[in-house]
Amino acid sequence: WAPDGPRKRGIVARPAGAVRAPRASATMPAGVDQISVESADETLIQVSVFPAAEPVAALVVVHGLTGHAGWLEASGTGLHLADRGILTLAYDRRGSGRSGGERGHARRPGDFLEDLRAVRELAERELLGRRSAQSPVHMMTQGFGARIGLPYLLDRPNDFASAILCTPLLGQHRRADYGLLDRLRILVSPAERRFPLPRRDEDYVSGGVWLDWIRADERSLRASTASFLRAAAGLSHQTRQALRQVTTPVLLLTASDDAVVRSRDVERLMTSSYTGPLRVRRLAGEHHLDFTNAQRELRSAIAGWILGGWAAP
Repeated sequence: WAPDGPRKRGIVARPAGAVRAPRASATMPAGVDQISVESADETLIQVSVFPAAEPVAALVVVHGLTGHAGWLEASGTGLHLADRGILTLAYDRRGSGRSGGERGHARRPGDFLEDLRAVRELAERELLGRRSAQSPVHMMTQGFGARIGLPYLLDRPNDFASAILCTPLLGQHRRADYGLLDRLRILVSPAERRFPLPRRDEDYVSGGVWLDWIRADERSLRASTASFLRAAAGLSHQTRQALRQVTTPVLLLTASDDAVVRSRDVERLMTSSYTGPLRVRRLAGEHHLDFTNAQRELRSAIAGWILGGWAAP
């Protein structure tokens, strides 16, 4: 179960691998632009743009259930990809991070897809402004983001050249999901009733400086409305349908020690069900790979895929 506006710059964030993780902050790291775009219902979606001087590709990042674009800012991976020539755009889902809309709320499944479409169109404009209009646009999802990205590909199969699914929420451990009684409460509750999300901070990374960082992050989502959860559940059927119909090239990245996702089950599901070109890699890390020792391998996998691997026969 689960408009174009002013650009702002802020302080430098420490790269991953430093002695301390960067302090959670509302300001933008140096070298990152913040742009606002309007979704179909005029909700303002905030986008962190990691600009590449002469981009050879663009990457739109769809964050997970608890996270937001600031996680990619803090880890330094967005800037790393930009340095490799990949114009990277990470947006905050409505009601999350810096974006508009009621906190932790969505009305219907289409809200999630319309937000992504607005950011995809921004990526196209950003490439055009950098004289790279013919460069391909790719998508990367984290965790719950796969339940947005795959239905989007079902609806608009030509919008992205490829997709990277990082630890996708296609099969999760029971302890990281709602129980039957909570599901029933969500189903019958008023739209605005709030439920704590079935995630612990240590489900993302079990210890160390990055766990401290998540715990101190005031923009991480801790609860959502019944309407949000019903809308998210409504994407499940579309996700299953997408696995059988979408033919976009996919790189599946799973984690060896994932407390949220059953990695082996997800690998089997994708291998047996996905109809398009598929490459599978399991990295030695926890659910949020970007906050683990697998970060270097993660970056290499993402860049290698986008800079040519996705087009390999």
